[in-house]
Amino acid sequence: MKNILKQWWGKALAGILACVVIFTVVGFFVLPVFIKSQLTRRLSLNLHREVSVKKVKVNPYLLSLQVEDVMIKDKDGEVFSSIDEFFLNLQFSSIFKKALVVKKASVKQPYLRVVRNENTHFNFSDLVEKKERDNTEPLRFSLNEIKVIDGTIVFLDTVKGAEQTISDMNITIPFLSNLPQYTGDEFILSLIAVLNGTPISISGKSRIFEESRRTILHIDIQGLDIPRYSPYLPFNTNITINSGYIDMRTTLLYSQKGNPSPPALVFFQTFLSLDSLVLKHRDEEEDFVVIPEFSIHNADINVPNRKVVTKNIFTKNGHFRLKRFPGGDFNFQDLISSVTGPEEPGKPEKLSERDKPEQNWLLDVKDVFMKEYKIQYEDLTVPDKVLVTLDKINFQARDLTTRKEEKGQVSLSMHWNQNGTIVAEGNVGIDPITADLKISADGVDISPLQPYFLGDTNLTITKANLTIDGNLAVYHTGEKKPIVQYQGMASLSDFASIERVNKNKFLTWKTFVLSGIDIQYNPIEIQVDTMVLDNFSVPLIIHPDGTANVKTILVPEIKEEEEVPEEQMKKVPEPPEVSLPPFKINSIIIENGKINFADRSIDPNFESTIKDIRLIMSGLSSKETRPFEVFLTGKIEDVFPVEVEGKIDLFSERRYIDLNLILQGYDLPPLTPYAGRYLGYTIPKGKLYLNLEYEILGKKLEGKNQIIIEQLALGKKIESQQATSLPIKFAVNFLKDREGKIKMDIPVSGNLGDPQFEIGKIILNSMTNLVTRVATSPLALLGTLFGEGEKLSFVAFDHGGYALKEKAREKLDDLITAMYERPFLRLEIQGVADPEEDRNVFKQRRFINLLKEQKVKTLARRGRPALPLGRVKIRRDEYEIYVKRAYRAADFPRPRNTFGFLEDIPVSEMEKLLLDHIKVTEEELKSLAQKRAEQVRDYIVKSEKIEPERIFLVEPKISQPERDEKGKKSRVQFALK
Repeated sequence: MKNILKQWWGKALAGILACVVIFTVVGFFVLPVFIKSQLTRRLSLNLHREVSVKKVKVNPYLLSLQVEDVMIKDKDGEVFSSIDEFFLNLQFSSIFKKALVVKKASVKQPYLRVVRNENTHFNFSDLVEKKERDNTEPLRFSLNEIKVIDGTIVFLDTVKGAEQTISDMNITIPFLSNLPQYTGDEFILSLIAVLNGTPISISGKSRIFEESRRTILHIDIQGLDIPRYSPYLPFNTNITINSGYIDMRTTLLYSQKGNPSPPALVFFQTFLSLDSLVLKHRDEEEDFVVIPEFSIHNADINVPNRKVVTKNIFTKNGHFRLKRFPGGDFNFQDLISSVTGPEEPGKPEKLSERDKPEQNWLLDVKDVFMKEYKIQYEDLTVPDKVLVTLDKINFQARDLTTRKEEKGQVSLSMHWNQNGTIVAEGNVGIDPITADLKISADGVDISPLQPYFLGDTNLTITKANLTIDGNLAVYHTGEKKPIVQYQGMASLSDFASIERVNKNKFLTWKTFVLSGIDIQYNPIEIQVDTMVLDNFSVPLIIHPDGTANVKTILVPEIKEEEEVPEEQMKKVPEPPEVSLPPFKINSIIIENGKINFADRSIDPNFESTIKDIRLIMSGLSSKETRPFEVFLTGKIEDVFPVEVEGKIDLFSERRYIDLNLILQGYDLPPLTPYAGRYLGYTIPKGKLYLNLEYEILGKKLEGKNQIIIEQLALGKKIESQQATSLPIKFAVNFLKDREGKIKMDIPVSGNLGDPQFEIGKIILNSMTNLVTRVATSPLALLGTLFGEGEKLSFVAFDHGGYALKEKAREKLDDLITAMYERPFLRLEIQGVADPEEDRNVFKQRRFINLLKEQKVKTLARRGRPALPLGRVKIRRDEYEIYVKRAYRAADFPRPRNTFGFLEDIPVSEMEKLLLDHIKVTEEELKSLAQKRAEQVRDYIVKSEKIEPERIFLVEPKISQPERDEKGKKSRVQFALK
């Protein structure tokens, strides 16, 4: 029995030993060969790629598998993937647990080469084709000590022309299982790698098989080279990232509350550092963004709650170059527009209700520090490009938040073009946008910005320093648009400008100050307490070609444009009416002003200066309809005072202006260049007084121009083609009164809406007409001033007589008064005889004397004494008797009968024959005219108001038929010299 048992145990032991030997031989020697051949064949078949395995080791007792030098070649012959060593150690418990239980799994030096081809397919795309899912349960597993050692992944992107490499990748997972008893356990992960030379570390723990999927990861990235990844930006841009490095440390919490709820994603204690960031526009050579250092400390980002809280944001020494190209685009605009994405014109992008965020992001920032930044701005859209540099920019903020109705504190300071400073500090709110800032600026030269506000004018501002000190507030009152308000002061000092064309200095001033400013936007309202302009100077120059510098500066050159058809012109809408915003300025003060006038269009040039200009205006308001008061004073050549006073209302329905200008005693000799050109004489002496009164109501103008010229003297004659042909010297003497003054009152009226209406032209025409009247009909004008108008040019006499009548004496009295008031005039007196009427009177007188002579002879024959003819009277009953006797005594041939006796003819025929043979010579008529002139002269001289040397008798004349003067031809007529 014992032998039988021994034999059985021997056989059993032999069988067991044989099995062990077979198991050992198969496990150590056969199975590796089988696995190697199967791996090579099946992998090559399934992957459609050449697969090679150098060595396979199996330990059947430890249930371990070790595969060495696995290589998978890609279709292009390059290595697709390789593994230096793959080790897997199973546990026997896998049989009982009906799960894959791994004691240890490791992969040493795995290598993967990923290629993206030009058709955007990857070299592994054929391996990951979608297959229909089956309903089989997922594999149950329990993995212990999972390691990936020194792995490498190479990504070749032929589309972007980039290559990315992950090297030195080490992954450790101590335990990972989806068995029910372990689904609530946390699984630990550790990943260390180098991405393109950047160390990356990810560690943490996760419950990936729990319903919450709760995962905590600690991520640490150091020196990520941004330019390597710029080709993978999710938008197209013309911005090139030349350099930039990112350091990031954060803790990520991920959890899933269950479908369909979105996952919870939270970042804790995030640190983000951006170093040496340099951006350049592809069309520019210079970098436009340089940020040497930027960091965010202790940031918490809660994605589900849309909340970001950070302790500190810090950056320094940044540099921005902002450029606006001629087309109007900015150098950073390509980036912004690409981020926002294209929009179809006229159809704004609409979010579906599902895509709309439930709430806005909440941002809380404890501290923000920006130090020593610099911004260079260049605008090429204007003819003269704008260049502005802001440097030493320092910005600090505390408690910035997007929480509704909450505010943070900010402080900003910077230098403007090195010399100016700008400072702002106060409280700022983001939701809604509010601000309460104290702002100040000093020495800010705004001349580089002149293309924005000067437009096409031919003026260049060389300097203009802006100073601001006040409060800027942004607030809401229930309206959607915020109200912006500035209260404080502003000044523009050391202002200087030049003409672009002639390079002459133009407007300058020392200070221009606005105090008590209260400006509001939405709605716009402007209120200023006091506006003061001090020490200003402006040249008014007429250039040699006759153009004024003001016109060439303010009026841009008109370019020739194509003629637009009339039909097209009708389609062009009229420009909207521009209205001024409501404003009020309590007082305007201009002091120490100076205007330099130079006329270089005449030879010699004329120059004059108005100094000590002072203007005071009060009550200027677009809200009130009452006029504001204006008072202006100044001195011409620092001697002659000028004063303007009045009231102006520009903002009522009917605009109103009432101004009075007074100039006292301006010396006229400096005006010799104008007098020589237009009058033909120099002015050695004279003073000018002006009193101008103008009133404008609506568009109707009424004006009075009272002009007084005192002691005016004309000097030597100057030859000028533009000089008037009028007798200027005579006009001057005519207009001078007894005190040597020339007084002229020139009224002006008209409609300012009439494009043909020009005040200066009307005044000049009035003065020219006055001089013309002086030259052509001086006595008529003198009569208008002192007597009976044109009738003052002569006095009439009875025919045949030279005795002054009462009416003639009255007219002479007016003439005497006029001559007395015009002491510089000389009077010429000329007697005139009527060749018909005066001769007829002379004949009638001599005819009567013939009758009287016959009566004297008759009385003498009767023995009576002879009487003078003047005392002899011819009675009516005697008339025919003495006509017949005179006829018989005549010595001219008379009709006789056949016996030689005188024929007896009617008395009327006797009268006619007697009158016809009475002769009156021209000398007798001239003598009559001379006596008339002498009578007038004697009457004027006896008045003792006119010096005899101012009176001249000229040769008398007999009026001719072609000189048909008005009134009697028996007269004395006058002429002024």
